[in-house]
Formats: sequence, structure tokens, C-alpha cells
Amino acid sequence: MNLIAHAVRVTVPAQSPTQAGQTHVPVPPNDNSSTSSQADTIDISALGRTLASQMKTSQSDGKHSDINDSDLPAEVQRLLKLIRELKQQLQEQQQQLMEVMTDTALDEEARKLALAGIQASIGTLSGALMNAYNALIQLFKDLDMSSEQITQATALIMK
Repeated sequence: MNLIAHAVRVTVPAQSPTQAGQTHVPVPPNDNSSTSSQADTIDISALGRTLASQMKTSQSDGKHSDINDSDLPAEVQRLLKLIRELKQQLQEQQQQLMEVMTDTALDEEARKLALAGIQASIGTLSGALMNAYNALIQLFKDLDMSSEQITQATALIMK
């Protein structure tokens, strides 16, 4: 969990959907470090990049007001928002996949390239969603949440 929270504080450049794996973000040395001219780097997972971008947008609007208004711990609320955003992005990518498959204006090569890019994005989003679900389940255990809180969290996921 802490790795994800740290990723939110790092500005990450946008990447194409076909890029997978880790992003290396240079971090300038602080005042207490050696005088070396080399910058340190931080590896940020796909889940961390997604969380960072989603936190910016979700904080600016009220689409998660039901989650914000819940009495669930803040860490659980953050994961619920992330899961909701990932599900929305996954649905959008699946819709885009269907559109490309039925687009008669595309030649075969362009269609293959577009489908490959969308499928890679769907794979990345699916993996991030599974990681978020697993992190939420682990958080339920770590925080020793009541069955009422787990039921409330599950209901919020389904919205």
C-alpha cells in the first residue's frame, strides 16, 4: 500500500496504452544527499501510474461523493475510487475495441494495429483492476474490518 501512496506524489508523463511494465521517473537529489550529479530513479508500477492519474481527476469532481461520504477508512476509500475508475476505463476500452472491429473504413493492417493497441490496454487495465481488488481484500484483513463495512465497500464497488 505504501508504494502506491508514494506514487501519487510523483508526476508521471502520459504513456501510450501499449507501454507496459515499469516507468522510471528521475528524482532530483534533495539537499541532504551527496553532491553526485546523477539523479535517483523510482520505479512506478502500472497500478501506481493509474492511481496517480485517477486521483487528480477524482479529487476535482463529485462522482465519488458516495465513497467520500461513507464511514470507511481512507485507504479503503482510495482503493474503491481506483477500482471504479479502472472499471470505467476498461469498459471504454472494450467499447473502443468493438468500434474498431466493426469499422469498415479501416484497412486490415490498420485494424490489426489498432486492435493490438486496445488489447494491450485492456490487458494492462485488467491486471491493474485485479491488483486493486487483491489489495482491497488484503486491506479488509489488515484493518480487521467488520462484515458491515465489507458489505458497504462491496456495494460501493457495484455502483
